[in-house]
Amino acid sequence: MQLQRIISIGVLVVLAGFFTDLNGQTEDPIPLRNASFEDFARAGSNTSRPPRGWYDCGKPGETAPDIHGENTNFFKVNLKASNGSTFLGMVARDNETWEGICQRLPRALEAGRAYTFGIDLARAATYISPGRTTGIETNYVKPLKLRIWGGNGYCQKAEMLAESALITHSEWRQYQFRFEPKKTHNYFLLEVFWQTPALTPSNGNILIDNATPIYVVPADEPTPPLPTNEPPIVKIINPKKSGLKSEDNTFTVRATLNNVKEKKDVRFTVNGESKNFIYNASVGSLRASIVLRQGDNKIVVRGVNGSGQGQDEAMVVYYPKVEEPAAPPIVAEPTPPKPRTDFVLTPELNSRLPTGRKIRLEKLYFQADSSRINEEAFPILDEFADYLKQYPDIKVEIGGHTNNRCDEVVCNRLSNARAKAVADYLVQKGIARARLQHKGYGKENPIADNNSYYGRRKNQRVEIKIL
Repeated sequence: MQLQRIISIGVLVVLAGFFTDLNGQTEDPIPLRNASFEDFARAGSNTSRPPRGWYDCGKPGETAPDIHGENTNFFKVNLKASNGSTFLGMVARDNETWEGICQRLPRALEAGRAYTFGIDLARAATYISPGRTTGIETNYVKPLKLRIWGGNGYCQKAEMLAESALITHSEWRQYQFRFEPKKTHNYFLLEVFWQTPALTPSNGNILIDNATPIYVVPADEPTPPLPTNEPPIVKIINPKKSGLKSEDNTFTVRATLNNVKEKKDVRFTVNGESKNFIYNASVGSLRASIVLRQGDNKIVVRGVNGSGQGQDEAMVVYYPKVEEPAAPPIVAEPTPPKPRTDFVLTPELNSRLPTGRKIRLEKLYFQADSSRINEEAFPILDEFADYLKQYPDIKVEIGGHTNNRCDEVVCNRLSNARAKAVADYLVQKGIARARLQHKGYGKENPIADNNSYYGRRKNQRVEIKIL
């Protein structure tokens, strides 16, 4: 867990540390004072103060947020800090009060700009304290969410910048938020709140630790999706309907899975037996080629995550075609095949491309420092092979490119090897070698700024040029 957290934080710093402002200069992130909530561990009271560097924004007359440490066991909370030695615990109560903290930023969040911010969150499985309306000891474990506000005074909530999903997990997870303020703000406020709309307020808690600085990011750059508390949503899209009849004993199954991050969380069976499949986690797509047995073939796709599981089923019925006596051949005028118009991964392929046109194969990934193609890239290459089969007179050049994070000799060798790997894959799919040229351009043709993470990722690409 600690190694994963270090890697996650390191990636976030690399992502944000190289972003540039509108003038092309590297812009420093906005730091938070005491971002790891380090202080003497103490249970919050009416007279205690929040962690150093933070201002208490809770309801007057209520206790301040709690500062937990290892083995303090305040309210029977026994989690270890995500970073450092202490962490913050904030609650919402059944008397319609909730806790929050705030601080003045050293530099304002500017209207019209984009920012990213990360923080570790968890929910304590036990948080025992008297209920405000009953006076009876209660476990404050109803799921809450974190809300982030901007303002221009302590505890002022002028604009909600972001909010999390409900926090239901008891282990630390890093959440990343992206916000684009419509107004300029000098103060930054974190508060916990229950799910809305709600008939009654909830007794709940959120544990908070290890906040990152606030990074300035380009407004047009994407941000990874936030963690979700939704169970998996699974849908088989091929066969389009259960009970499909097939005269061919081979069949390609396709399915979509939402909220499933890893292949290990997917199960694919045919007639109760597990089968091999390809899973693209970035788009949540499953593809598998199967051999049918005669009669009914039951297909089941199941996905799981921390919030539950989802499943879809379908049936394919296979009976071999009965051959009938051959009839005299009918000579008909040949009709050219209709061009395919259902390319999804590379929509540019839905029409014949002119000579000289270049296209970039998106989501074509290789293993690090290697020319070995990741299996998640097979669907996009399969689409391109179909396109070349559709236009047998087209020849192409496959060009490999790198960013500037290697010396010239290594960049040239790696880009050429990756271009050749793509050509070899297409040959295996039935494309004549004579139609394919490949070349490694190394780092000599960047299309984006190599000083940013996203720019370097764009430069490390494979392009197809129509000859």
